[in-house]
Amino acid sequence: MIQIQEVTDIVCSALKVDSTKLTQRNFPCQDCIDARHLIIHFAKKHTNLTYAEIALYFGRKLASGKGDHAAAIYSDNLVDQLVKVDKPFREKYYLSKECFENHSSIKID
Repeated sequence: MIQIQEVTDIVCSALKVDSTKLTQRNFPCQDCIDARHLIIHFAKKHTNLTYAEIALYFGRKLASGKGDHAAAIYSDNLVDQLVKVDKPFREKYYLSKECFENHSSIKID
């Protein structure tokens, strides 16, 4: 297993996205949004983190202070849908996947 920061570094490098902009809510760029979705997707597959813990990594929390797991679940499911229907997103997915596999020697479904 790897750490979520490693996943973030790999995806941001692949997509040429500044990782400090991933959590910005005011005028986020589409590449940052896509990168966030991909990080959540790959982090769930290749870390031991729960959806709530992944959400907390991005600053998404409920009033109770716990991670908003629903946001992470939505994001993870969205990746599966977008890969099927959105060509630009699909290209980002496969580029990230290739960089991830080259970095970690892990095959990703």
